Amino acid sequence: MFRSISIAALKIVVTIILLYLFIRRTDFSGVVAALSHLSSRVIVALALLNLLGIFLSVFKWRMLLPEASFKGLAIACFASYYIGLLLPGQFAQEAAKAYYLSLGQSPRTHRIAASVVVDKIISIIGLLVVGCVGLALSDTRLPPSLTWLFVASGLLAITLLFSLRAPWLYSKTGQYLNALGTWLPRQEKIFSGGGRVIDAWHTYSKNLPLLAGNVFLAITYQTVGVLMFYLLSRGLGLPIGFFDWSWIVGALTLALFLPLTIGGVGIREGTLIGILAIFGCEKETAVAVSLVAFSFVLMLAVIGAVLALTIKARGRATV
Repeated sequence: MFRSISIAALKIVVTIILLYLFIRRTDFSGVVAALSHLSSRVIVALALLNLLGIFLSVFKWRMLLPEASFKGLAIACFASYYIGLLLPGQFAQEAAKAYYLSLGQSPRTHRIAASVVVDKIISIIGLLVVGCVGLALSDTRLPPSLTWLFVASGLLAITLLFSLRAPWLYSKTGQYLNALGTWLPRQEKIFSGGGRVIDAWHTYSKNLPLLAGNVFLAITYQTVGVLMFYLLSRGLGLPIGFFDWSWIVGALTLALFLPLTIGGVGIREGTLIGILAIFGCEKETAVAVSLVAFSFVLMLAVIGAVLALTIKARGRATV
């Protein structure tokens, strides 16, 4: 418990330090000037694309859990943004999705956990596919190491997704978890639960049509995210094309996996400042892009907070 509090406190400190560094070195009158170029039509279009992305994500997840209701999955997705804003790292957000869905009466916990893991891996694959296409079609001169990073990461994600399809690895993993449960009897329920998650993951890995359809939706979802940044950059008058945003969004998302700050604050700004400098964009413009991107995350988090608090209120009322 003390260790968890210490880690959370450390990440809050890192967030504050990064915010201070950006605030101290940023001319906010330039940020405001950049944001003033955005029209209300662009803002509305971005908000609608933001919501479309969420519902694509929900539909993608429901392919893995057809027994769950669309409403329950949507609530879990929105609520996860609320938790993700409070806790550092995307893994906390994924855990929140599983938690809020498990409050319902449909799928069993191990099925939910396995679906969240598989869904996340497929999302990463979609992210890297779109990023690789962007790198291949971009007119910007970029280091070859960036392409190799995307390709290698994509191959690693695909290997991980299908790893439990191999009978020997599936068997060995189950045996290892059983042995740990015997060796640590107090944690036996945790390891047996992990074994059921592995079983569900193994079942998913054998359903190629399901996974192929899920990857297609992951690519579509990622494309919507790229389109949001492209429209935003057009609204701000930035000379960055769609295919460049395809790999920029991929690199930004990978950077946000680092659980170093709360809500990715600081990491998002630093990454965009570094990348957009390649295109000759000023730091204030990069911060403006980051603030708009964060505002749409905040929009989803507010919706998620309302839904999460409503669920808790109903839970107390029925006790």
